[in-house]
Amino acid sequence: MIANRSKIIIIDALMLKEPLSRPEIIEITKLSQTTVHLITKSLIEDGIIKEDRIGHSSGGRKPVLLRINKKGGFALGIKIDESGIYTSLVDLGGNTCIRRKDSLPPSNNEIEVIETLIKCIKKLLAKNNEYDFIKILGIGIGITGIVNYFEGILIKSHLLSWKNIRFKVLLEKEFKIPVFLDNDVNVLLSAESRYGRWKMMENIVCIMIGYGIGGGIITNNNVYRGSYGASAEFGHMVIDKNGPLCRCGRQGCLTVLASDEFIIKEVEKSISQGRKTKISKLMVDGKLNQPSMKIIIDALLEGDELASEIYEKALKNLVIGLVNIINIIDPQIILIGREKLPTESILIEKIGELLKDTTQYAYYKKIKIVPFSLQKDGWNIGAADLVFQKIIRTPMEIQ
Repeated sequence: MIANRSKIIIIDALMLKEPLSRPEIIEITKLSQTTVHLITKSLIEDGIIKEDRIGHSSGGRKPVLLRINKKGGFALGIKIDESGIYTSLVDLGGNTCIRRKDSLPPSNNEIEVIETLIKCIKKLLAKNNEYDFIKILGIGIGITGIVNYFEGILIKSHLLSWKNIRFKVLLEKEFKIPVFLDNDVNVLLSAESRYGRWKMMENIVCIMIGYGIGGGIITNNNVYRGSYGASAEFGHMVIDKNGPLCRCGRQGCLTVLASDEFIIKEVEKSISQGRKTKISKLMVDGKLNQPSMKIIIDALLEGDELASEIYEKALKNLVIGLVNIINIIDPQIILIGREKLPTESILIEKIGELLKDTTQYAYYKKIKIVPFSLQKDGWNIGAADLVFQKIIRTPMEIQ
């Protein structure tokens, strides 16, 4: 395979706007005719792209159109969070072929974690034997927590109570294919950047709200991971030094003042103090039945005063963090999502209203605040794309 950056440029052009003829690729990429012909020939031989059909002539010979050979290779994309293990097989076009969900291991022991994951992968493929490891290029994993991306190690996950899990070395030993690991919000953001509605944007920030708050940054079309894999931990930005204690050991983090956990605790506390609300009848022993946030959101949509009050309090705290992020990063767009509950429209509308109260609103309103465009498969597609980035698109040194 011709190993230079031109290969990435050609693959990206096809992924953004296929099918394309060789002359169209030359026009889009500004690469020379010789380079395009040599690289496309190599990519066809490697099964990465294929000749599709004859295009329309503009006067000369009709051109042959090229497109990504979606079935030329696959990757396993895995998402792991507190609700389970989600395993998918994804093709080169970013399409999910098969998927399954499994429970987490009963303990946080490294051996049990890896054994459980191995079983999940084997179960996925056992019932779909037309997919074998010959065409599986690697395994990509997105996981909640702080990740050493370069060594494929989960350093620590507060939500999972896991730490120092050597995913890369242990899974590569079992399956003999490359394994890549990243923070789950990073992989979702990467999927949005490559396959989603916002793929033309160069500088993106995302915030994912759930029991905690996760974040991700894309700058100049690349995921920014920092020096040690702990970048974009927006949830642990301190916005009130006298605020509640966070799991990380500090006080007043964004997570404890703007996440679902904060909203649920505030609702439960207010009800225990005698506040009237439609939610009271759904309490059991002073606690909300699961799923707690759905109960609160439903009450909010029905005009419940307590739900509205606490939800807005959380959003005001979120906007404090958001303003800090905007001032530091200056993104083109901010993607905002709620991991388990699709209520982005409510979030985005209210955040827009709250931002109007800031002194720099004229500047802020240039930044688009938008929902994630990919649905639940986005996590797994992004995890699989970790493999495609390294195996298909990353240039190797010329020997």
